[in-house]
Amino acid sequence: GAFRANDRVLETTSGATLVVTYVDPDFAFDRSEHRARTRIRQTAAVLESVDADGVPMTRFLVGVEPVFAQVTDTDQNRNPSARESVPVTFSSQLGDLESVQALETAADTGVFRMQSGMRTLIASNPARANGVLEVIGVGVQEAITIRYVDREDASDAPTVNPLVVFQEPSAVSFLDRDGNGTTEYVRGIDGVVVRVRDRDSNRSAGVAETVTATVEDLITHDVEVLNLLETGVNTGLFSNSGRPLQSVLVFPPSPVLGDTVLQAGAVAHLVRAVYRDAKDPSDTSNGTANLRPQDAADSDGDGMPDSWESSNGLNLSDPRDAALDNDGDGRTNLQEFRDGTDPNNPNDNRPIARPGQPRTVHPGRVTLDGTGSSSPGGLPLTYRWRQVTGSPVTLSGSDTAKPSFTALPAGLYEFELVVNNGRVDSFANRVAITVQDVAPVAEAGPVFTIDVGQSFSFHGEASRDPNSSRLIYSWLPLAGSLPTPANATGPTPIFAPSQARYYPIQLTVTDPAGNSSVSRTGLLVNGGASDHLPSADPGPDRVARAGSPVTLDGSASGDSDGNTLAYRWNFVSGPEVVTLTRSGALAIFTPLRDGFYRFELIVNDSATSDPSRDSAPVGVGVLVNGTNNVPTANPGADQIVSTGTKVVLDGRSSADPDHTILSYRWRQVGGASVELSSTTSAAPSFIPVLSGIHRFELVVSDGLADSKPTIVRVRVDSPSNHVPIANAGPDATGTVGTVVSLTGVSSFDEDASPLTYMWTQTQGPSVTLSNQSGPAPAFRPLAAGLYAFELTVGDGVNLSSADRVEFSVSSATNRPPVANAGNDQTVFLGATALTVRLNGSSSYDPDGSTGVAYLWTQTSGTTVSLAPDAGSATPTFTAPGIGNLEFSLTVRDRTGLRSSADKVVVTVVDGTE
Repeated sequence: GAFRANDRVLETTSGATLVVTYVDPDFAFDRSEHRARTRIRQTAAVLESVDADGVPMTRFLVGVEPVFAQVTDTDQNRNPSARESVPVTFSSQLGDLESVQALETAADTGVFRMQSGMRTLIASNPARANGVLEVIGVGVQEAITIRYVDREDASDAPTVNPLVVFQEPSAVSFLDRDGNGTTEYVRGIDGVVVRVRDRDSNRSAGVAETVTATVEDLITHDVEVLNLLETGVNTGLFSNSGRPLQSVLVFPPSPVLGDTVLQAGAVAHLVRAVYRDAKDPSDTSNGTANLRPQDAADSDGDGMPDSWESSNGLNLSDPRDAALDNDGDGRTNLQEFRDGTDPNNPNDNRPIARPGQPRTVHPGRVTLDGTGSSSPGGLPLTYRWRQVTGSPVTLSGSDTAKPSFTALPAGLYEFELVVNNGRVDSFANRVAITVQDVAPVAEAGPVFTIDVGQSFSFHGEASRDPNSSRLIYSWLPLAGSLPTPANATGPTPIFAPSQARYYPIQLTVTDPAGNSSVSRTGLLVNGGASDHLPSADPGPDRVARAGSPVTLDGSASGDSDGNTLAYRWNFVSGPEVVTLTRSGALAIFTPLRDGFYRFELIVNDSATSDPSRDSAPVGVGVLVNGTNNVPTANPGADQIVSTGTKVVLDGRSSADPDHTILSYRWRQVGGASVELSSTTSAAPSFIPVLSGIHRFELVVSDGLADSKPTIVRVRVDSPSNHVPIANAGPDATGTVGTVVSLTGVSSFDEDASPLTYMWTQTQGPSVTLSNQSGPAPAFRPLAAGLYAFELTVGDGVNLSSADRVEFSVSSATNRPPVANAGNDQTVFLGATALTVRLNGSSSYDPDGSTGVAYLWTQTSGTTVSLAPDAGSATPTFTAPGIGNLEFSLTVRDRTGLRSSADKVVVTVVDGTE
C-alpha cells in the first residue's frame, strides 16, 4: 500500500506553498492533502581565472602565459548525458567585448573551461588582428573583467574583476659571444650580438619568427639593418644568430666598405640599436654600446692586435705582415682581421646574405630581393633560396638574386637565402613575407526575366577570393518573398518564384576567415502571356550646363500589356543633392555644381502603385559643365592578357577642355582582387594570378569637378582556363506577334569546355524568353519598339563579358522610324567663332508618313546650346573649343513610336596653324 511518484519537474519560487493532494481512485471521498513551505536552494556559480594547470591567476602578461576562464555551476539545469557549453564575456577598460565558449570538462560535472587561453583574445595597440580586446599601452596595466551569467538564473552572475593585464615593453641589449651583457666593444677582439626581447602575444606560437633592428653609429650616422631570428618557437628572444657585430663594422684606413656600412673613426663611437614592434609601433626600444677604437695591444702598429696575430701565427713585431696574404685568397691579413675572417683559411671569407626586409603583401605574385647580398673583395655571388615555412609555393629563379613566386593563401611565408662567392657559403639569412587575408569579390551576374512557374538558376561562379579559399554563398531577396532555393549556399541557386514581381537579389560571399562582400542583381518575374511587368527606359546619358534646367525623359518606358504607367525618379549620386520636379514621365532639376549626376527610374503599371508591379530600376547619368568644363576619363582600350603578365592601365588619354587634369582615381569594380601599383597615377600596373574578367573604373579630376566614371576591362586567361567569349548574334528586325529567335551558338570556349548561357533583357517592353539559359531562346513581342538583350556565357570557372544584340520590332501597320544623325564631322576652329550644323534630315518613316519629330541629345564633350532647339532637323551650335562632341538623335512618327538612337561625333581641331 506504499506508492512513490516518479520524479517530475516542478517550477516554483522560494517561499511558495507546495500542496500535495491524493485522491483514492476507487473512493473519491477518500482524499488527503499535505502542505509544505518551499525553500529553494540553488548553488551559486563560481568563476575563476586560472592558468594552464588550473591554478588561479589574476595577473596576466600578454603573450607569456595564457589565462583560462573556468566556471563551476553545479545546478541541476545541466544536461546529464552530454557536455554543455556556456558563454563567458571578457570586457576591457576601453569598452571592448569578447565572448567565448567554455566547454564542460565532462557530462554533468558542472565545471566549464575555455579550450584556448586568453592570449588569443588580446591584441596590442593599435593592431587588433588577434581579437577585440585592446591593451591600452605598452607597460600600462589594465583591468579586464570576466563575467558569467547563468542562462537559467540571471541573478547568478559572478565576475572576476580585475584580472590585471599588461603588455611588457620590448628590450634591446648588446651581448658578447658568450651571451654576457656588454657596453664596450674592442675591435677585433670581442664579438657583439644584438638581442631583442619581445614576448607579446602578437608573435606566432607555431614558428620561429624574424624581426629587424636598426643599428646606427651615432657619430657618423652610418646605418645597418639587421635581421634577427627568434632563438626558438615562441621564446620572444631574437638575435643576429650569434653573428658578431664586427662583421658590420669597418675601421679606416680601409677604402672599401664592401658589405658594411658602419665605420669607426679615431674617437670612441656610440652605436645604438633600435627595435620597433611591427604590429605595435608604440612599442619601441633601444640599446647602446661604446666602441673603443684603440686596440688592446699592437706592438708593431700594423693595425692588427697582438692577441689576434698570435692566435693566427703572425709576427707581433713585423708590421709588413699586414699586407701579406697568408691563405692566398686575395685578401690581405689586415683585411681578414677587419672582416673577422681566418687569414689562414681561404674558404673562410664568408659573403653576407641579405634577403631583403620583411613585407606584408597582397595575394599574388611576389618577388624576393637578395641584391643587397655582398662578398668581401667584391667576388661574384651565386644564390640559393629555399622556402622554410608557409603554404608550399614554387620559386621561379631560386638560383637568382630576385626569385618570384605566387602566394594566394593568407599567412606567413619565410624564405632562407644562402650566397656563395666561389669559396664558401654565407650564413643563412631569412626573410618573412606575410600574405594578407583579402576580402572576396562577389559577382552576382545580370538581371534575368522569367514567368511565374518557371525555375531559374543564378550564376555567381565569377565570384573570386584572392586567397583562393572556398567561398560560402548567401542569396537574399531584398523585396518580396521567395522559397528557399536549392543549393542556397552555392554559386548557382535555383529559384522557383510563385508571384509576379521584380525581386532585387543580394549575393554575399564569405571566405573561411569571415571576410565578405556583396553584389546585387535581380529577377523579373512576369505573370504569363498577358501579364508582363513594365520596363523602365530613362533615355541615354547626356551633357548639360550648370545653372540651366535639365529634363529627364522616361517616356520611352513601356508595358507589353498596354497598361498606364506611373513614373518614379530617384536621385542616386552627384556632387550635390538635387530636387526633382516630377511631371508624368518627365523630371526636371537645375544643377548648380559641375560633375556627374546619376538618377534611377522605376515605372509601375498598377492603378494602386502596388510595389510588386514595379519594374527593374534603370539608371541614367548627366554630366554637368559650368564655367569650368568637366574632364573626360579615358582608361584606355580593353586588354587580353595571360596570368603572370604585367598589365599597365593607361589613363593618359584622359582630357580636359581647360587642360588642367590634376588627379587620377582608379578603382577595381570587378574580378578577382588585385593590387594596383598606384591608385592615383595615370598608368598603374598589376600582375594578375587568377583568370577572369577584371574591371577597373577611372575618374579624373581638374580640381573643381570629377569626370564621369569610365570602365576598362582586362580579360585574363590562364594556361589551364581561357575565359569564354559570348556572341549574341547580329542585330535583326521583327514584327509584333511573330516569334523572334536569338542565337548565341557562335559563342565559344578555347578550352572546349561546355558552356552555360545567360540571356538578360536590357531594353524594350518586358518579354519572357522561351529558354533563358539555352543557346537559342525565342520571344514573341507584343508591342513595337527596340528590344535589346545581353548574352553572358560561362565555362564552369569564369563568365564572359556580355555581348549585346538589338531587335527593331515593328507592327504590321506601323514600323518604327529610322534616325540618321548624319556623318561624323571634323571642323577647324580659327580666330573667329565657328558655327557647326548637325543634319538629321535623312531620317525617315518607312511607312511613308510625312515628317518625323526630332530629339537631339548631347552625350559627351563640352556642353553647347542647340539653335533653334533640340527638336530641329538641322540644329546649329557654336564650337566651344578644341575637342570631341558627341550627339544622339532619336525620331518619332505620328503615333509616337520612337526610333533607335543614331550617334554623330563632331571633332573640333585647331585651325589657326
